[in-house]
Amino acid sequence: MQTDNVFLIICGTLILVLLINAGILVALLRSESSGQLKVLGKAFESFRDPWGRGNKDLKELRERISKLENLPAEDAENDH
Repeated sequence: MQTDNVFLIICGTLILVLLINAGILVALLRSESSGQLKVLGKAFESFRDPWGRGNKDLKELRERISKLENLPAEDAENDH
């Protein structure tokens, strides 16, 4: 008898969570402003790749350093 109550409570909680999520999704889809959807999209993007922005910045830094390292060699060749 105890396990039946636990099962019902778990199922009820799952249904409640699903209904709340469905309500939020419907509210977002019906809203006139797409600003909320953009914020939600950015949040999902950051959850999907949390270090994406940092990796992008590090890649740019690596490319700039590589260009700077190649400059002295090119200048030395031009001087001779």
